[in-house]
Amino acid sequence: MIKKKSQKTHKNPQGGEYDFRLLFANHPVPMWVYDLQTLAFLDVNDAALEKYGHTRSEFLALTIKDIRPTEDIASLMNNLEQKRRPLQHSGEWHHRLKNGQVIDVEITSHTLEFEGRKAVLVMAQDITDRKRAEAAMLENKLTAERYLNIAAEIIVSLDREGNITLLNESGHQLLGYDTMELIGKNWFDTCSPEEERNEVRRFFEMLEKGEVGVTETHENSVLTKSGERKIILWHNTALRDHSNRFMGTLSSGEDITARMEMEKALRIALAKYKTLFECFPLGITFTDESGNILETNPIAEKLLAVSRDEHAQRKINDSEWHIIRSDGTPMPPDEFASVQALKERRMVQNAEMGIVKPDHSTTWLSVTATPLPFEGHGVVIAYSDITARKRTEDALKARVRLSQFAESHTLDELLQKTLDEAEILTGSQIGFAHFLEADQKTLNLQTWSTNTLKNMCTAEGQGQHYTVDQAGVWVDCIYARAPVIHNDYASLPASRRKGLPQGHVPVIRELVVPVLHGDLIVAIFGVGNKAGDYTRDDVEVVVQLANLTWDIVQRKQAEEELQNAKNALEKINQELQSSLIREKQLAHTDMLTGVNNRRYLYELATREFEIALRYHRPLSMMLFDLDHFKKVNDTFGHTVGDQILTQVTQAACAELRSADAIGRYGGEEFVILLPMTNAQQAYPLAERIRKSVAALRVPTPMGDAAVTLSIGIVELMQARAHSESVDDMIRHADQAMYAAKQAGRNHTLIFDQS
Repeated sequence: MIKKKSQKTHKNPQGGEYDFRLLFANHPVPMWVYDLQTLAFLDVNDAALEKYGHTRSEFLALTIKDIRPTEDIASLMNNLEQKRRPLQHSGEWHHRLKNGQVIDVEITSHTLEFEGRKAVLVMAQDITDRKRAEAAMLENKLTAERYLNIAAEIIVSLDREGNITLLNESGHQLLGYDTMELIGKNWFDTCSPEEERNEVRRFFEMLEKGEVGVTETHENSVLTKSGERKIILWHNTALRDHSNRFMGTLSSGEDITARMEMEKALRIALAKYKTLFECFPLGITFTDESGNILETNPIAEKLLAVSRDEHAQRKINDSEWHIIRSDGTPMPPDEFASVQALKERRMVQNAEMGIVKPDHSTTWLSVTATPLPFEGHGVVIAYSDITARKRTEDALKARVRLSQFAESHTLDELLQKTLDEAEILTGSQIGFAHFLEADQKTLNLQTWSTNTLKNMCTAEGQGQHYTVDQAGVWVDCIYARAPVIHNDYASLPASRRKGLPQGHVPVIRELVVPVLHGDLIVAIFGVGNKAGDYTRDDVEVVVQLANLTWDIVQRKQAEEELQNAKNALEKINQELQSSLIREKQLAHTDMLTGVNNRRYLYELATREFEIALRYHRPLSMMLFDLDHFKKVNDTFGHTVGDQILTQVTQAACAELRSADAIGRYGGEEFVILLPMTNAQQAYPLAERIRKSVAALRVPTPMGDAAVTLSIGIVELMQARAHSESVDDMIRHADQAMYAAKQAGRNHTLIFDQS
């Protein structure tokens, strides 16, 4: 019978004791009373009997230790030894049922007096299912957290105020915080840059109002703990309860900082490539794997004389290309560098070809093509314009050929050969040469070119003499004392288009240059009927050949005179031998400048060349030319020009050693031989001469006359000496000198032997 402590027992069956007993017996939660001293059960309700599986007699025969697992008894006894409160929540415990099953219970107890004994009333709430559910929930939570933490992206949840309620491990690491350090902090104040906070808050409000679609992304910066900025691409969703009230946001963010930097770098790289491609001084063309042209830059457009739109409609092997070989013959497509590179999948370097343009001019190109290692792409082709270089090389070769030709042919044959070479270099069909007598009024038709005689003119006229005023418009070069171009011959007045012999084909265009010697015009060389217009480049070619030929003519005439003098001297007695010696010396000397003439200079050069070769000694040669000397003659007259030539040679001689030799190579060209001297040693000497000449001034009524020098230096290379000659050294020095002119004149350049 249960009795409350310090209270009398109610005898009324309807009283408090009855009510308590009724409540105890019928309570749905297991309850019992045990003796605080013996720990034996004193009473137990039906719910306990049902839950634990014992009969009443079995249960009352037990103690509270008997319903505990063995491993929990020590904890139980320790708990009982503690001071108790009247009403006590003892926490969670393990109980064992009759069938051996162990359940989890939550114990609440109250001390009381039961039938005169100190006892404890216990209520044992079975929480096994709840614990199992909590464990499952905890496991699910841990699993979810693991999933969130292994995610590479930031996952963050904010409440309605923007406070962080969830942030995965990746988010903490990205922002530089320890795990859980950011939980509870306000996202906007902590992680948003100050200048972006208002914008981010507005976006948060738009999410709250449902103004942002689920699939929409948002990009903004975040601040790490160290103050570093990161750019994040967010996917956001609003969190709402069952009543559709806004509870906060859940967002996943991808760190796109590196990607943005890469995209920026890529944009910069593309801009650089585009600028380089558009401004590169070489022509560039890209093709696909079938040879279709994909892209071309402005230089290629200019060099190939084909617009970009036309390029896009062509293939590299199309028949529309008019390309020639170095010898002028048509080049078939299978010889194109680009076609070979595409077909054979290899680089083809420095292939030379000529592009014949619609105006019939030819641009000479050095072409390099290489396959592109990208799918769908073919080759990249680079073009460099070598027209000027080829023109110079061809002119030099022609000069050498003429010099060699002159050694074994007559004067008329040399003149015709000169015209033939001029026709080839300028693309002309007509060539003619006249001598102008000393009276500067009488013309002597010396010869026509081979092609003119064969195909263009059937008239006989070689050796014909007539006056300048009877000649056609081409004699303008005599009046102008300068080269003349008539690119539209038909448009000239009929009165000026005279002088053509019967049987001569019509002239379409012509280029005529005078050859001056001193103050006199001594010859006129002309070419005509080029397919396109004549240019200053053509003028330069014809002037060079004409001047060279006249130098050779002078030399041959001097040689003939010398031979005649020699024959006459052979008949004179011993008393005139001294005069013969003086004549020989004069034959070695240039009459104007007093230095060695070309022939004797060549002999000296040959001798020094053989000595250097035999004894392996260094030998250098310097060739210089007076820049724009013709302009000096035209402006100040040939007398002043001769004074300048004399002073130039004097300035050069003042810098030379006794072992050195200087000679006039032709016109305003001079050669200096430097025994026991390499090119690097010759360079300072050349610079002293160049600067000394540049400082010269010849007073005239028209003002001071001055000139500058372009100087080329070449050194005999012992490694190749047995395969070289004096002519080779002269040619190489000449090439270096012309390179100096092309570099702007008043320069010194050493021939590149590589």
